[in-house]
Amino acid sequence: MVIFKKIFNDFQEKVKLIKNNIKILKYHLKEPDPGTLWYCLRDSRFLLKLRLFSYLIGVIFILFLFSIFRFIYEHESLVVFIYIVWFCSSIFYIEFIRV
Repeated sequence: MVIFKKIFNDFQEKVKLIKNNIKILKYHLKEPDPGTLWYCLRDSRFLLKLRLFSYLIGVIFILFLFSIFRFIYEHESLVVFIYIVWFCSSIFYIEFIRV
């Protein structure tokens, strides 16, 4: 039983250490020291443009997903027809061409 307590206490100490390191990292990212790389990057125009570009790509991707869902919802019979054609063509390919 003593061994399990020791293992549990060691685990708790490691978790506390990781939590403390995360707090310190968050503090240094929010309030970096002047002259450090993060201080230069935080106010960088390139980083701002990169962030805006990634947000724009994310928004376009989400709109693309919603438009695909809307197309499938509106044209459900067309999508089912395409699935049937794809299934039959794959069966034809498996049976006659691959033999």
